[in-house]
Amino acid sequence: MTPITNLRPADADDGPFLARMLVHAASWRPDDALTVEDALARHELAHYVEGWPRRDDRGVVAELIGHHGGFATGEPVGAAWLRFLRSDDPGWGYVDDDTPELMIGIEPPFRRTGIGRALLAALVADALAAGIVRISLSVEAGNGAVELYRSLGFETEGERPDGRTMVLELADTPDHQR
Repeated sequence: MTPITNLRPADADDGPFLARMLVHAASWRPDDALTVEDALARHELAHYVEGWPRRDDRGVVAELIGHHGGFATGEPVGAAWLRFLRSDDPGWGYVDDDTPELMIGIEPPFRRTGIGRALLAALVADALAAGIVRISLSVEAGNGAVELYRSLGFETEGERPDGRTMVLELADTPDHQR
């Protein structure tokens, strides 16, 4: 049974939840043992959520409707968000200062249920409405989410032994202001 969720914009109160979703994004293998404290102690991870929200951050949270997998109505079960990082502090999916990086995390019982696709579709629509012309992400080698990203139009921009950077072009002309 596919769980039913409500999607809403991420707000200032979602910082701790996004940190938890960052852990799920960074430790997607079942045997990974990263904690929120570990992630926040590592700048290369923490800079995706530190100070949430900054002026140009965008995000979407999925909240459960009903009960499923030990979660109750209203509990957040996934999130996708964009953050602009700079050349002096790039992320793994950094392309340039004008391209935000996408992060997505889903609670393990809710993976492969369509929640990730719904979150990404909502975030892409929001980014397009905000005048963002492209989005980047990093995906580790072996992560099956690469197929989801491809199905949504992301294309590989660069590869490295441990993964790849993918980009989704949202518009042809950079006619936006942040």
